Amino acid sequence: MPGVPPSDSGGNRRILLAVGVFVAAGMAGLAALRRWLDALRFKPADEAAQSLRLALQLLQGALVLGLGAFGVYAFRLGTRTKAAERFPPPGTAALAGTRVVEGRAARTQGTVLQAVGVLFLVFAVVTGLLVYRLFALLPG
Repeated sequence: MPGVPPSDSGGNRRILLAVGVFVAAGMAGLAALRRWLDALRFKPADEAAQSLRLALQLLQGALVLGLGAFGVYAFRLGTRTKAAERFPPPGTAALAGTRVVEGRAARTQGTVLQAVGVLFLVFAVVTGLLVYRLFALLPG
């Protein structure tokens, strides 16, 4: 039965809180990055190059993990959507005002979500391989 699922009463608040936390973490991260880069200017060249290499490896790892995690999530959500022939699938918390799609349209959305998931997984693998190749070319 299409319509609006019962909304998660705290869902909107949780999303706003998560956005606020991400924004605050991003601002703190930028401030820390600026301090780190300022301190890096006064280090010897070899030590600075090692620090930059480590930082690039950590960022690459975070990027690959983030892309991979989103890819797995999207693929699983698409699989659940296709199996239930309903989007959002049963048991999924919905924000207020979310419309339910059923039948063929839901299967199509599920297929698109699965394709997006595979695409993000491919992005994760290709990014990992490209950065690995970049590190192989860098001296040190």
